[in-house]
Amino acid sequence: MDAEEAESVCDALAELASKGPARDPKALASAAAILRRIAQAPQATPYVRARCTEVERALRGWLDSDDRFRAVLKSHSGEIYALIKRLHSALREGARHAPRRS
Repeated sequence: MDAEEAESVCDALAELASKGPARDPKALASAAAILRRIAQAPQATPYVRARCTEVERALRGWLDSDDRFRAVLKSHSGEIYALIKRLHSALREGARHAPRRS
């Protein structure tokens, strides 16, 4: 995954995260598909896969939240975006060290 694609997928994840906290199965499924695509890419390192797992766990709670907990979750929105930012950094680092294609 090149730097431009990494930027694009992380922007998409941040946009999906902006829909929460809420119960939004469609956004959750879209986020899971993006994260699965990242984690299953041939150039995905164990570090990138670990970051994907962190983001997926966070978004699972964020986009499938019960009404009673939304006020509490809203105060943790910065944490969701920080995890996405860490994933983006991992992807950029991976792209920087990936073998060049001819």
